[in-house]
Amino acid sequence: MLKKKEWLTSLLGLGLFWVGTTAIAEPLREKPPLRALKYVYSAESNDYFYSINPQDIESAIYIHGYDDLPGLIGTVGYVEATQQTNTLPLRRFYKFVPETDHFYTISSDEANLVLSWGWVDEGIEGYLWNSQVPGTVPVYRLNKWNPSTDDQVHYFATSSGDIQQKLSQGYSNDGVAGYIYTQVTPNLAPVITGGRILGRRCTAPRPSDCNSPTTSYRDYFFGNGWNLPSAVPYWSSRSTHVVSFDYISYNWDAYTGHQDVMLRNSVKYDPNNITWSAVDGVGMIFGGFDSWCGLPSYTSYNRVVVELWRPNAAGNSTEVLVDCRTVSSITLTPGVKYTFILKSTDSGLFCRTIKQGSAVLENQCWDIKDRYENMHNYDSSVPARYVKYPLPNFTTGANTYHSIVHANDATKDFTSYFMNVQSVWQ
Repeated sequence: MLKKKEWLTSLLGLGLFWVGTTAIAEPLREKPPLRALKYVYSAESNDYFYSINPQDIESAIYIHGYDDLPGLIGTVGYVEATQQTNTLPLRRFYKFVPETDHFYTISSDEANLVLSWGWVDEGIEGYLWNSQVPGTVPVYRLNKWNPSTDDQVHYFATSSGDIQQKLSQGYSNDGVAGYIYTQVTPNLAPVITGGRILGRRCTAPRPSDCNSPTTSYRDYFFGNGWNLPSAVPYWSSRSTHVVSFDYISYNWDAYTGHQDVMLRNSVKYDPNNITWSAVDGVGMIFGGFDSWCGLPSYTSYNRVVVELWRPNAAGNSTEVLVDCRTVSSITLTPGVKYTFILKSTDSGLFCRTIKQGSAVLENQCWDIKDRYENMHNYDSSVPARYVKYPLPNFTTGANTYHSIVHANDATKDFTSYFMNVQSVWQ
């Protein structure tokens, strides 16, 4: 019969603290939504101590002697500060002699097991994803047990080199402990063509309410938006702007506002200086159009619609028209990846294709030119005036950008992933 320590080592070595394989998930100012998971080491105790709290790290170094790392403090990666859909709390436990070991897990079964063996629960060190989402990597937990002294030590690693080094020192690989961001503000561009994250995180203790008065309406965004130029040279023979991308969100719901995908922008969108008077184009929005189209409240979040933008006469705000003819019959499911292909022609035609894998779910086109040029005829709240439909200027490069941005109306945390974004003129 295995001793408790042997049985735990066997359990962990087999990777039986299972991490889900189906990815389910998700802010501009005060503080970042992610916290660095840092660590220090004590050679005397043979123990690695991990924390997202700088004060706890300093206490470990200057009071408890955890000062034996070459660089004093290491960083594993970046974890969620508040719990998101499909994240689990990384719980910290400690056992005094003979183990003198800090132990970390997102598994409730493991937590109950070590508690029954005398480990003390020391709280939560952020939240790890229980399945991989864009921008994250698996973090592996390794352990080493000395049966003669009953000393045990646990270590987190994300690189194969780090793992191999520990294995050569006699450690065992417990398997994937969860998934962790590699940057404090994740950007998919280095790993996915045209990839970006849009998302919001709100300040605790009200992470589900971005309208908290203590956060000055919102706390932090994963990038407020971005724009990309056309991948095709400015040839006068080109008349159709095409933007395509893959899209997935795990927690987009009725309270997460709306997101805009803009084509034919007359001015490059500046994500660091939102000037809506500069918005001039056509495109599509995700959610947030209930009142525009006479739908029941909070029912449009999982659908899309065509929207038109143009500066007002004074140039200090934007006139907007939501084309309710174009409300999608497709409802988007959280955790499912969709492909969108948007086309805008110089003649005023706008086409939208929605695919799931190879299956075409929707493929429709609408003439939107008159709605852009004479918005008042379709929405009496827009002043009556004529504005010419935006055409590309291939000499200056104007109207050849696309932009993706989310509005500031979200009242809950969310994360949306735009992947394989391409912008071309045909």
